Amino acid sequence: MMNDLLAEEVKKLFEHLKRGLFNHICISGTKETLDELYACLLQECNSRNLDALQIIFSDENTDLISETESPEIFLIKGLEFLNPKQNEAYALRSHLDVGQY
Repeated sequence: MMNDLLAEEVKKLFEHLKRGLFNHICISGTKETLDELYACLLQECNSRNLDALQIIFSDENTDLISETESPEIFLIKGLEFLNPKQNEAYALRSHLDVGQY
């Protein structure tokens, strides 16, 4: 079943993050697969007791996160709704880049 395969891939992803192989990732795919993957990511965060902040953009909602929020992991969905040249997109990139150097 696809969900079992995704759950295993999500566990591998978290192991890579834990080992420091990378500190961020952007995943693309079909809407259905991404929705399923997002649910698996949330479930894995919960099972690992990680402080995860969900950010879901849509054509009606492009509100950004508060500058004071700093969870262990950000789960962001719907980046396609942000125009890369908009101030909101720049502010999000800036917020996520903090501490990456």
